[in-house]
Amino acid sequence: MKKAIVLVLVFAVAVTAGMFSACSKKKSNPAAPAPTEAPPAATATVTPTALRTFTAVPTSTATTTPTASKTGTMIPTLTNTISPTVTPTGTWTCTPMPTSTVTITSTPAPGSAWTEATGTAAFPARDTHASIVFNNQIWVIAGVNGGGSLLNDVWYSNNGINWGCTTTAAAFSIRQQHTSVSYNNEMWVIGGQTTSFGNLSDVWYSSDGMNWGCTTTAAAFGARCMHTSVVFNNEMWVIGGNGSGTYLNDAWHSSDGANWYEATGNAAFSGRQQHVSVVYNNEMWVIAGINTSASLLNDAWYSSDGINWNKATGSAAFSARTSPTSIVYNNYIYVIGGYDGNFKNDVWYSNDGTNWYEAAGSAAFSPRVYHTSLAYNNEMWVIAGFDSSYSVLNDVWWSQ
Repeated sequence: MKKAIVLVLVFAVAVTAGMFSACSKKKSNPAAPAPTEAPPAATATVTPTALRTFTAVPTSTATTTPTASKTGTMIPTLTNTISPTVTPTGTWTCTPMPTSTVTITSTPAPGSAWTEATGTAAFPARDTHASIVFNNQIWVIAGVNGGGSLLNDVWYSNNGINWGCTTTAAAFSIRQQHTSVSYNNEMWVIGGQTTSFGNLSDVWYSSDGMNWGCTTTAAAFGARCMHTSVVFNNEMWVIGGNGSGTYLNDAWHSSDGANWYEATGNAAFSGRQQHVSVVYNNEMWVIAGINTSASLLNDAWYSSDGINWNKATGSAAFSARTSPTSIVYNNYIYVIGGYDGNFKNDVWYSNDGTNWYEAAGSAAFSPRVYHTSLAYNNEMWVIAGFDSSYSVLNDVWWSQ
């Protein structure tokens, strides 16, 4: 209603202004005529001189006669009320905006989802064995079986499901808690523990898994088990372990498997066994394990020369543990399973050794220790071990 009244008033003022303007234009005669030269009197004689002479018009006789008079009212009376009305020309329907549902699917971190390749591989169930990738195949070497018997057999597979055996009795003696690496186009078996808990310091090699040669039966690094081995800077390395009851923190290297040289006999990390080692970002890494005082560890150390070791963390996000496995996959270091007072089947990863993230808190494979892990065919693999039900295993799992 207020809008209608305002519009009426505005319209009235507009109309009035318009009419007043129109009226002013029609009255072309001014209130007083413009001055003109008065005609000369009959008796006056005009004599031209140098100056022009004008006779003023007497104001007393001048009469202004308007040619038009106002006969109407300046502001007309409005008899109609203008109320603007908006009339829709069509029918409008208010339709709500459709609701879009956006589903965000996160890609699981590698190591979060695991698939069983086989629950019963052809090789006998075992733990404390060694596994490597050689000639584009997975290899499983020696260990101890479910009956407690030590092994010196060699098995291989190109898919984790089907397994072949090159020998059930290799030239090297039966053993467990040894290490294996692939180096210089050959597989290597280094040290370990044989019957009656006797530690070994021998080094063996093979190009086919069937025929094995020995470079030394008494390497300079001394008899040991539960150590780690890596290939770094075109040499084989042996790090830490149990040297007949002594927890070691030394590092040794060799380019031929026969001659071994000590990089350090007392690294910055504490003496330990059942730890893990990898090569990552052009450095060697030592992670977790158990030390001389039987304390479980979750520290991580690295070195570019085997002499000088730096601590990445003294307390990683994963729990302190012994006997996990570790691999490098997809540009990350992975730590898998182990024992922290309980058997573990968790999976952790890091790109700097300092900050660790959990890929799986409880992977599909059973919690276990004394298993092996490796990277093969763009996948991570977990092989056999000893699980929380105290079963010795011959299962094989993979993740990508």
